[in-house]
Order: sequence, then C-alpha cells, then structure tokens
Amino acid sequence: MRIHLQGAKRPLAVTAATAIAALGIVAPAAAAPNDEDRETTAVVDTPAPESDAPVEEDTQDETPAQTAPPADDGDEAVPEAEESGTDDVTPPADSPVTIDILGITDFHGYIENMPFMQTQFSAIRTANPNTIFATAGDNIGGSAFVSSIAKDVPTIDVLNAMNLEVSAVGNHEFDKGYADLRDRVIPLANFEYLGANVGGAPEINEPPVWVKNIDGVDVAFIGTVTETTPSIVSIGGIAGLSFSDPVAKTNEVAARYKDGDPANGEADVVVSLFHEGDSVAVGMSDAVDLVFAGHTHIQNVSETSAGAPIIQAGQYGEAFGHATLTVSEGGVTVDEAKIVALDKSVAPDPTVQAIVNDAKDQALELGAEVIAEITENAYRGTNDGTNMGANRGTESSMGNHLANAALMTVNSTAVGADFGIINPGGVRADMDQNDNGEVTFGEAYTTQPFGNTVGSIDLTGEQVYTMLEQQFQPEASRPVLRLGLSDNVTYTYNPLAADGGDIMGIWIDGVPVDRAATYTVASNTFLLGGQDGFTVFRDGTNFRETGIVDLEGYINYLEAGKADVIPKGQRSIGLQSNLVSGKMSTVDLWSLTFTALEQKPSTAKLYLNGTEVGSAPIDTSVTPNRDNTGSAQVRFAVPANAPASSELRIVTTFEGGAVDTDVTVPVTVSPAPVPSVGNWFYVSNDWTSTIADTEFSFGRAGDEVFVGDWDGDGDDTFAVRRGTTFFVTNELKGGNAEKSFIYGRAGDEVIVGDWDGDGKDTFGVRRGNTFYLMNELKAGHADIQFNYGRVGDEVFTGDWDKDDVDTITVRRGNTFFVNNKLVGGYATTFFDYGRMGDMALAGDFNGDGYDTISVRRGNVFFINNALEGGPADLELGYGRVGDDVFVGDWNGDGVDTPAVRR
Repeated sequence: MRIHLQGAKRPLAVTAATAIAALGIVAPAAAAPNDEDRETTAVVDTPAPESDAPVEEDTQDETPAQTAPPADDGDEAVPEAEESGTDDVTPPADSPVTIDILGITDFHGYIENMPFMQTQFSAIRTANPNTIFATAGDNIGGSAFVSSIAKDVPTIDVLNAMNLEVSAVGNHEFDKGYADLRDRVIPLANFEYLGANVGGAPEINEPPVWVKNIDGVDVAFIGTVTETTPSIVSIGGIAGLSFSDPVAKTNEVAARYKDGDPANGEADVVVSLFHEGDSVAVGMSDAVDLVFAGHTHIQNVSETSAGAPIIQAGQYGEAFGHATLTVSEGGVTVDEAKIVALDKSVAPDPTVQAIVNDAKDQALELGAEVIAEITENAYRGTNDGTNMGANRGTESSMGNHLANAALMTVNSTAVGADFGIINPGGVRADMDQNDNGEVTFGEAYTTQPFGNTVGSIDLTGEQVYTMLEQQFQPEASRPVLRLGLSDNVTYTYNPLAADGGDIMGIWIDGVPVDRAATYTVASNTFLLGGQDGFTVFRDGTNFRETGIVDLEGYINYLEAGKADVIPKGQRSIGLQSNLVSGKMSTVDLWSLTFTALEQKPSTAKLYLNGTEVGSAPIDTSVTPNRDNTGSAQVRFAVPANAPASSELRIVTTFEGGAVDTDVTVPVTVSPAPVPSVGNWFYVSNDWTSTIADTEFSFGRAGDEVFVGDWDGDGDDTFAVRRGTTFFVTNELKGGNAEKSFIYGRAGDEVIVGDWDGDGKDTFGVRRGNTFYLMNELKAGHADIQFNYGRVGDEVFTGDWDKDDVDTITVRRGNTFFVNNKLVGGYATTFFDYGRMGDMALAGDFNGDGYDTISVRRGNVFFINNALEGGPADLELGYGRVGDDVFVGDWNGDGVDTPAVRR
C-alpha cells in the first residue's frame, strides 16, 4: 500500500526564529518616520561574487517567433507513466528516506559560474545519492553574452551536463516565442520543462507534474510561471496561450496528488517550482511540502501560510537553494532549507568547464571588437550602491543613455521623434562591464540582448502623463518601473502619493507638455507594444517600425561619439512644497542623485522667482526599489510679496560648484492665513447631533487655542496662548483664566498631552524636529527632550496604546507614523488615512481608551476608531467650513466629541 501523507505536517528542524538567525536573515525594522520607504523583506545575508550582471526579474523583449496553434485548454490529462516508469508505485520503505533537492532560479545563461557549482553539487550527491537538481525557470533568455550570442545552446548543454532533471518555465523561456521553446529548446534539453498554468501548451502541461521515485518515495514537481507573462514578453510569440494564477493551479494539482486516489496520480512529496516571487508563494496550500521560488532575483528563505519552506535563491548561479527532506510513515519533514553561496575557491568541474570554455572561445571571437573608448561609465540602478541592476525603480545613467540612443536612432530616419525612452528591464548590463575604458561589441550586445527593433508611436500629452504614471505599479512585485528618458525630458512627481507617484508636471525641451498636443516617442517595439504594464501605448497612434535592431542603433550611437556623453542630472524630481506668503516654509526634494557609482551632487539650492532663498545638503542614502535616492529639505522665509503663481528653480551642485541638475518648475504660494475673528466656542457632547450643548466666549480673537484636562478631573477644557503666555481655564465658560505662565519661544509649535500618565495634560513645544515637554503647567526647563520625524511633519498627540501616557504621531502626506514612546527612532506603526488636504484630528472617538486619527473634509468629520486605513466608521457634519475645530472629552464620559470656534 502507498503511504498517503495528505495533511502531514512538515516540522522544520530549525524553528522560524532560529532559522532566521542561523541563515543570517536581516529582520525588517519598523518603519521610521524619516524613512517610510525602508525595505522590509528579509534577505539571506550570503556573500555573492562581484558581478556587473543585472539583478532583476526580467522583462523581456524579443522579436516573436512563429507560434504553435492553440491547443485545447481543458482539464489536464491524468499521467500514465512518469519518471518512475509505472503506475504501480513502490511504497516507501519502513526506514526513513532522506532526499536532498538543489535548486537555482533566474540563471539567464551565466554559465561561467556553473563549473564551481557542479563541484559543490557533486559533494552533496556523494553524501546522498538521493539528490535532485531542479530550477524555477528563466534558465535562458535575457542571458549573458557568452550564452545569448549562441542562442543559449551553451546554457542547455551546461544544465544537461549538471544532470538537471526538471525545471519550471520562466517568462524568459518565451522570449523567442512558444514555438521556439517547443520545437528547438525542449528537444535540446535532457530535463523536463513544466508549465502547469500555461493553457494551450500541452508539451509543458500534460501531465502538469513530473514525478520521480526515490527508494519508494514519489516526489512530484509542479512547475508554474508568473501570471504576468503576457505583459512582459512579446505578445506575438505567445498567441493562443493563456497564463492562469500560478498559486491556484499549484494548489489544484497538489491537492489531486495528495487526495488518496491512485487513479488520478499520487505523490508522497509535492515540490513547487514557482517562477514568481516568494511574497506570492505564501498562498500555497498544505498539500505543498516545499517551494523553490524565483522571478524577482532576490535571495530569501521564508514560509508559506501553511508552513512549508520557500527558498528563493537569487540569480545567475550566484547561489543555490538546498533543502533536505526526510520521508517516513509519519510524514514529510523538511530538515533544512537554506541558501548556499557559490564557492569559486573549489576546483571547477572539468566536464562543465570544457563546455564553458568552448562557449567563451566562440563568444570572444564574435564580441572582442572595440566599438568605443570611454572615460566615464554608465550604470544601472542599485539597492545598495553596488549591486547594479537590482533597482528597477530608480532612474539610472545607463537607462537614460539607452533612451538617448533610441531617440537618435529614430531621428536618423524620416519619421523623427520628440523624446526617447526605454524600459528598465530592457537594460541588461552597465555600459563598460569590465570597466577597462573600452566598450566592445560583446558588451554592447549584453546591454540589450533581445533583438528588438526600434520604432516610434504618437501619444497625446495626456497619454504622456499616463505613461509616466504607469511607472508606479504598487500591486506588482516591483512597485516602480522607472523609464530611462532622453536628456530633453524632465518631470516632477509626488513621492507621498498613495502609489508613490502622481506626476505633477512634465517638460520636453524646457517647454511644459500640452495635454492636448501630440508627441512622438522613440523606443524598442516591445515597450511600444504596451508591455511591462505600460498599457497606454496600446492607445497610441501612428506606430512605425524603423527596421533597425536596438543593438544596431546603439552601436551607431556609440560610433557617433556618444559613448562618452554620459547623462548628467536627473530627469525625475520628487517634490513637495508648502509655501506660504511671509512665512517660514519647507520644500522637500527627492530623486536628486543616481544610485550607483556615478559622482553625486552634494548641495541643493533653491531660487524663488530668480532669487536664491535657501540651500541644504543632499542625503545620498539609497532608497531600495524606488527613485527617491538623493533627498534634501530646504526651509526658508517666503517673501510676503511672492505671487501665487511663482517659479522654483532647483539646482544641485557637486563639491566645487559644478552643476548637475538645473530645473525650473511652477509652484503655488498660498496667502498667509487670516487669524480667526471670533472667540465664541460651540461645544457638542454627541457625535450624532449637529447642535451645540454649550456655548461661551473665552480669550480674544486671534489667540491660539489648545484642549486638555489641566486638573485631572476627566473633563477637557480650553487654554489659549498669546505670545508666549498661556492662559488656562478648568471650566467650559468665559471669564478670567485660572492660571497663566510663560513657556517656550515665539514661533515654537505647541502640543498638549499627558506625558507622565498622571492624568493631567501639560504643554510641550517643537522646535525644528526637537520636542521639549513639560510635566507641569509652569515655566522652566523641559522635563523631556528628543528628536522625532522631520521638520515640516504635522504633529499629533494621543494615547495610542492605552498605557495612559500620550506620545507623538507625525503625518507626512496622508501617512501617519505612530510612536508609542517619547523617544526618537523608528515608528511603532504607520498607516495611510484620508487625503493629503484633509484636516486631521486625534482623539478617543468611541471611549475604548485608545486614541486614533480622524479627518475633517469641509465640515464633515470622518471618524476612524482604529490606527489603520480603510473606510470611516462614522461620518458627521458639524459646524461650518472655516471654523476653528477641536475635539475633546467635554463631559467626562470618555468619548471625544467636536467643538468649533467662530
């Protein structure tokens, strides 16, 4: 009898916590208010060899090959005879069986690493002959020159020699079309290619698994590819194919092989070869025992929601995944799941090395011709300053360089174009990969190995805005895909928007883009076909193909003397300004520097309407996966006579004064606020009523007003500040103040809270981003002092964790960063709520003891009873637009309600 293991647990010999420690995974830190874009993915800290190779999930761009006719996409056939050779499967032996599974992903033809990896594999196989080698796809396509110049035949030869037994198809397996995969690649491969979720492709999905019997244990492999494949390969090459949800398909097939019915196939162990990121693989069911993930080029070890290990081994054979399983009558135990770095200190395997040597000889002969000599290099984006290509979300000098080449290519024809672009996945290497001052044919080929032709298309100005908006794809595994842009394009965007984008303005040749005008865009035909999520191109008009292959156009560009004209300055500028006439105001800037080895500007200067108004140093810390690297905050006094429609010139300079970026953009200067003309308060004790319960006057028109429980009786009342003097009253009535004192400086921002949990509210001030808090209603030195957030953040106070002590929250855009301690550092939690222009208010709106954030829009309050985004729990109109607005517990019932001053 087969031992059926449905529902068997897979206890990790190392628990999640100890596994993280043992593997060197860096745990994500809580978000800081000065770093909301911090990456939180745990990454295995395994050293990788130096490489100029791209670090990417690969968008691919290949001229489509002929496709196969669509096949019937019905139910998958039940396998008749698989690797075990018979339906009559041998049951597991009484003694446990130990199996080692080795896996790589996103290899992309980097065959020069594999002689060393094969030696490492041989040692594992010697220790345990029950070892299987598998891959999670993208073995070929977007490949290193040594393989791609020979149509990736050397890669297939190397994998055959390494005894690869089974592989998922990746999106790059479809680079030359499914017909090429089916009719050329698969016949060359001695291993199984699987694509269970690819409809219309019986050669890779019938049967949907490959099963190997090892000492009586049936190990089933299910291969799937990212559902986004149609948007990242040339569409003509996959005509007739469909790509379904890889998680759902894996779970469906795994359930069938663990359902106890031998008639539809059974397995003791189910392994998913999953060409999609580990963040997607978490949805695997408990019928899946182990996942080898890929596509995003990240090294990471994590778990599915059902507890199965997910190993994602990065890229290019720089590391491999190693899982050890024990199968017994008690079930499947994953004893170890880890990532092992490539070790180039070992002796290379001679058989694999011979294949590599032959491929290198052929490639060197074809690629050695020097195209250009250079003094400066161009690089792709990085996440840490060294791993070129890892950050597709940032502007890069190499991306802009190739966009210039595309523009020159189209302008060499009768068509012409207004500007050039390139998709970041189409940039496969830095310009001079060995940094020896020469760009060879092989290096030029490696930068764009797809063989796309260059073309053009017409977009309206409105569609140009949409094109740049579509760089922001928050639901994708890469939240930003930053286009390379030719030198004549500049745009501003809002990094604090919900998707990190929101294009504010675009200029071509210094002239604002007219949304009603028409512009001609030059690029590769892959991108102009609407791929990589840039669907706006499908609505473009007058598509024209030059017939010039991207490599040919790029070589023409280099030979025209453009190799040493490396793009300077930034095409994209992140901008947030809050300029008020006659007031100290703040301009926040992002995306002022490249992320790689380019020289970085050090200073940002601002000119308002031609007059220099301020400067600040540039923070060049890299922001992973986004374009926000190079930030600065400039605070200055806006002239009282500054017009509402003003011009802001942004200039960045290197040490010594040389200019990098020089951009002028329109900005709005708001008029100075007019002080309130009234001193009459209207207080409500009920969120369901629009009528005030109490009315009275207190203080003078123009006084600054605060709410707090000054005497600890449970009732909130008002206080006012006039200059630096505070006037406090403990009753909701007019008349004289019960206490007055001086604290802080004129210009300080005042906050109120119970800082020591004694039940009495007192004052604090913020100066810059430093808080000075007092625990008594008196003058003197602060009891508590700390820095938190940034200058320009909006500040709120409350008891966010119900510990009776009020702490600080700051708002940046519509994101709130909550800190449960009166110290600097990282936020305890953060969330988005409301819109950027909403008035935000802190209070306990349901009496549960926890303060939360609500907003007012017009005269409507949107009450939120949790520190999270989402719809409001209650909506109420109270007061008039233009009223001064407050919330407080006016009657001691524990619920904060509204009041207005008119």
